[in-house]
Amino acid sequence: MELNVNPAMREWVLDRLTSEYRTPKPTPHSTQLIYCLTNSYYELYDPLPLTERELLLFSVGFGMERVLLGKTKDSPLKVDGIYVSPDFMMVEGEWGELKTTRMKPPAHGAEMPLPEGWVKQIKAYCHCIGVTHYNLAVLHVIQPALTTWRLDFTPEELLENWEWIKYRLATLVGYIGDVEPPIPFTYNMEWECGYCNYRPRCELARLGGRV
Repeated sequence: MELNVNPAMREWVLDRLTSEYRTPKPTPHSTQLIYCLTNSYYELYDPLPLTERELLLFSVGFGMERVLLGKTKDSPLKVDGIYVSPDFMMVEGEWGELKTTRMKPPAHGAEMPLPEGWVKQIKAYCHCIGVTHYNLAVLHVIQPALTTWRLDFTPEELLENWEWIKYRLATLVGYIGDVEPPIPFTYNMEWECGYCNYRPRCELARLGGRV
């Protein structure tokens, strides 16, 4: 047998994954508002090519959606001018979200520390659907495991979260109207900058340079 590197196939696979990632979401989408607003602005108005790392990590998520859920497209809901895209409904009234992660699964009987963005996203779904609980399935990739959870919220928690998302929309719209990206390192969670494709632009802007 002779084994050779196949660059043509590599490009073919990456092109297909890129096409899937770049399928437009309805705007404004809750995920654009929950996560970094500066990133969301650039993704809408001056996008950079994805890094290969970002693309491959994203592909794990949408691949699992297709395999486990048979899902090929979103069915977004629109509330207060904002779109949300719940993953699935198990049975009537029992909605669920599927996430993939490189985090290790928690020890037996221990609670899992849920990322803030996931919780805000699920709260938004609850508010828009009109429920106070939601189901979450987490596929742990590095140490293969499946953990499943039920999240319960008070109506006050859901309303507070939704008001925050609407505030974020107003903030983003304001920057769009000014044709200026949101102030770097201001409207993000700290971890988001670690591998962000737009970080060099933010660093330059912070130093007073042109973006």
